[in-house]
Amino acid sequence: MICNHDPYGRTPQGECSECRAEQRLNAAYEERNRLVALLSKLFPSSIEHDPKEPDWPVVIVNLPTGQASWHVPKSSAMLFVHLPTKLYTWDGHTTDEKHRRIEAYNP
Repeated sequence: MICNHDPYGRTPQGECSECRAEQRLNAAYEERNRLVALLSKLFPSSIEHDPKEPDWPVVIVNLPTGQASWHVPKSSAMLFVHLPTKLYTWDGHTTDEKHRRIEAYNP
C-alpha cells in the first residue's frame, strides 16, 4: 500500500516521516485514553455526548478536587463500556482548570 503523504506514490505506507509522526501521535493518544479509562474506574464518571463534537464523546471524571473531562475517539469506546451515560454534565471547566484540579489531588 502506498503512503497518502507521497504525491508521487512511491513511498510504502508507514515509511515516510509524516506516517511515523502520525503513528507516534496515535500511540500517545492511546496511552492517554487508557489512563482516562483508569481514572474513570477510580472516581465517579460518565461518558456523554457532546453536541459540538458528535464524533468525540466526552468522559467526565469527578475528582475530589473537581471535575475533569476528556474527549475520546469513538475508536477507543471499548475502554469505556463500563461507564453510564446521561449521568454528569460538564461544569464549564477550562483545560487549565482541569490541570489545576488534577495537580491538586493528593490521596
